[in-house]
Parts: sequence; C-alpha cells; structure tokens
Amino acid sequence: MAEALRYLAERKFFTSCDGVATDANGRITEVGWISAGMALKLAYLDDGEELWSLTHNSDEARAEAAAHWKSFATAPNGNQITIGTLINAARDAGFKFPNREHDSGYVTFGGSAKRIVLVEDVDARFGQLEAPGLPACYIHRLDSMAITPDDLHKRLGGEVVYSGKDEKGRPKYGPAANAWKNYINRHRYRRIVFTNKTHEPEDSLNLFRGLGVVPKKGDCSLIVRHIFEVICSGDFDNGMYLIKLIAWQLQNIGKPSRVIVLLKSEQQQVGKGLLVGEVLRPIFGDAFSTSNIKLIIGRFKDHLRGKSLIFLDEALFAGNREGADLIKAFATASFESLEPKGLPPLQLPVAFNFWLCSNHEDAAYIEKFDARYFVLNVSPHRYGGTAYFDAVLDEAKNGGREAFADYLLSLDLSDFNPVGDMPKSTAAKRAMQWESINPYDSRKLLEACAHSRKILGSGKQDYLTQDWVVGAEHSFADLSLAYAAWQKTVSSPVKPRPTKIGALGGVLSKAGFESKHTNEGNFRILPTPEACLELLLA
Repeated sequence: MAEALRYLAERKFFTSCDGVATDANGRITEVGWISAGMALKLAYLDDGEELWSLTHNSDEARAEAAAHWKSFATAPNGNQITIGTLINAARDAGFKFPNREHDSGYVTFGGSAKRIVLVEDVDARFGQLEAPGLPACYIHRLDSMAITPDDLHKRLGGEVVYSGKDEKGRPKYGPAANAWKNYINRHRYRRIVFTNKTHEPEDSLNLFRGLGVVPKKGDCSLIVRHIFEVICSGDFDNGMYLIKLIAWQLQNIGKPSRVIVLLKSEQQQVGKGLLVGEVLRPIFGDAFSTSNIKLIIGRFKDHLRGKSLIFLDEALFAGNREGADLIKAFATASFESLEPKGLPPLQLPVAFNFWLCSNHEDAAYIEKFDARYFVLNVSPHRYGGTAYFDAVLDEAKNGGREAFADYLLSLDLSDFNPVGDMPKSTAAKRAMQWESINPYDSRKLLEACAHSRKILGSGKQDYLTQDWVVGAEHSFADLSLAYAAWQKTVSSPVKPRPTKIGALGGVLSKAGFESKHTNEGNFRILPTPEACLELLLA
C-alpha cells in the first residue's frame, strides 16, 4: 500500500503522503487508503478511479476498490461512508490536495478542470483526410476511423492548448479541438491504402493496423492436427489447401483471396469455432464476426474498414440469394463504399476473406459452377472431447498462435493460386449446391418423386396415389401438368423460380427419363428412382 501511495505521490496525484493513517503495525488503514482514493477523485476526477484500481494487485482487492468507489457518489445508507466523511478523513490523514490552478498539467477553463496539452500531441492522435476524390473528414489515427466534427470536439472536450498571454500577462488557453483545426502543420492524408507489403509514405493512411500476435517460433502441432483431422475430416488434399489458403490470406493483407470458406457440421461444438474464433481471429487481429448479415450488406458498413477476416456464424441460408450475391461480390472487391454514420460514403480499399460456420445443410446459396466457395464437412468425432479441445486451446493461448502465424508466414506460396488450386468439388459443396436449388425447381419435384417412389402432383390421372413404376410411360403433357400442380403444394419463404416449360424436357432427360415419340404424342419412360437421384445430384 505504501508503495502504491508513493507511486501516486510521485506522479502528483497528491502533494504529500506524510501522516497517512496507519495501524499499530505501520500498515495503511482502510480509512487511509480510502482517503487516498478520495484525494485522487477530488484532484483528477475519473483518472483517480482508474489509477486507484490499478494499485490493487488482486481481483478481490480491485472488486472491493470498485465497490468503495461506487459508494462515493451515493447517499448515506446504514454504515456507508459519506463523501464528507471521506474528505475529512483524507485531511485528517495528512493528504494535501493539489491546487489545480497551479498544477502544471491542469487549468480551470469554462468552469471545469481541463488538461493542458500541446497541439503536437493532439496531432499525433488525429489527422485530416484530403485524398483526391474523397470528401475531407477527420481521422482518429489510432484506429483509422473517420469521425465527425462533433465527435472530434467530444473527444477533445477535456483538453485545452496554451495560446499565449492576456493583457495582464496571464496565460490564455483555448479548446484543443479548435487549436488543432487551425494548426498549420496538422497531419494530412493524401491517399488511403490497405496493405502489409510496403512502407507507405507519411501522407498515406494505411488501414492495416498490424497482426494481432507477434509471430514467433514454437509449437503449433495441435492446431495443425486439428485442421487436418477435424476441420478437413482427415482429407490430406483439403487440409494442405486450407493451410496454404490461410497462409496466403495472412501473407497478402490487402488482397482478396476471392475464396469463401464454409465450415459445416450437423452437430454443434465439434471444433469449427475453435479454429476461427480462438486461432485465426487473434492472429489476424483486426477481424469482424457477426451472425447478422445486415451488418455486412446494410447501408452503414464503416465497421468493416481495415478488416481482412470476416467471420459469419449462421448468417446466411440457401434461400438468401441476394445476400449470397453480395457476399460473393465483397469477396472479390478491391474497393468498396463504406459509409460511416453522419459522414459521406468513403470509397476505401478492402480485401475481405470470409469464413462461414454453420450447422445446416442450407447454410449458403451456392450455384453449380460457383468457384468461390470452399465447403468442408467438419468431422464430429471429437464432439464431447473436453480434454482434446482444452489441449488445443491451451496450446493456442500459450504460444501456439504465435507459432502458427510464424509457420504460415514462412510458407513459400509463389506457385499457389487460391482459386485455381482449390479442390474442384467436395461432397459438402455438392450437397449445398443441391440445397441451393430453388424449392419450386422441377429437379426438386423429381427428387421428391424418387424418394417417395410416387409421381407427385395431379393431372389427368390421380398422380398423388400412383406408384413410380420403372419403365412406365407418361406423356410429357401429363408430367407438365403434374409439375404445375405440385408447385401449389410447396411452402417456402423463398421467392419462386420455377423451371420454364421449355426447359422441362432437358431436366427430364438429364434425370434419365428417356424420350419416346409416337403418333399419340411425346412420352417419357421412368428410370429407376436410384438412377434418377444419382443423375440429378451428379
């Protein structure tokens, strides 16, 4: 406690710690310590609470300190100590409260205490964007965030800058925000970049804020095994591709990989979130995660500024074609209009690498020839393995992330192409492509017919009760009527996109329905249900 008080005294939070209330053993008493905290409160307002809490070296002590601090602003209740009592206790303990008017760091301005700062210090925290083609605005340099003039004044509301002396020789001060805005040498950004590759000029606003870890040699074997064994279900080729893809994304911040990774499993808690949330997010640092797709495709997207890793947890489904199209567009974009609230839209460099996790078959809308999605069925065999997951997490938290980052950055990817080297198709991707077919599509009717072994719908005959008979002949007209009637039974929130009647014949042929032309018309011959399903899913 005495050391803590000396620490505070040396930093002028009170001018003396002589005469602090102590007990018979020389230890500072509760009243003595509370009075020290009160001295901070009176001298430096909110600074006191934070610094007072920092001097407590245990969670229990900090909790107790926070409780006492909260009681300072409350009315007396029972044996609660009042503010007046604390003030008197502080004075009785020998604390000398600093006079703000004569404190070199503070001055009363506009009726309240303000911190005196140099305009150069303000300039180290803020800048002005004056890039060609973009609206001028203020930038918070710590996180590259565009801010409004009102926000600037709020952030600097407790600070003033020395502006000379008045006619009586007394120092004059003015609001720090106004002083900085009139500062001729204030920092100006002429261009915006997003990269980890080169050293940019001083007038470049680089949206990349650095990795979340410092790469370092070490052990990451459990993390790598988790990727191969669980995430990729033991498939070596998929595992190698995924490792290289992560490495490419890490080595090329500011360039989109144009690949959307989708990790899918029927069960929860099988290890998807462990990889993305506990390993990748901390490594990439400035990442963004959400289960609300509107935060990605909505109007205001400034929270995506400078983000290279976007983690979507159950944010899409196969029927959301609009959302899927926008995600695919974002995954390939190099520039995007990101609109902060209260400011005009800013056209900023972007490079989003999307990672999706889901427990549903219809997790995303994927068209048949879509080359952007890499879909994996995550193995459930570690489900419930608490010891296994604890071991991987323990490795990650104790140097594994740093070691994995170092390993990824050391890989030679000179001949690697994220899109071109992607395994052409996975069983998980084919299944999701099938789930992405519009529920009113004729292929969905044929799938339902093959599974039920009945001709569904209604035409000239009672097809609802007619069995699927291999080799039976049905007129194309009757099958068309059955398809039209079947659509009326479909219940789905997805907008109907039925097969055009002119394309129905091609769908039937692909599903194995041989064509037969007679004087009575065009007929189709039913294949086996198994052959129909195999051809449909091929």
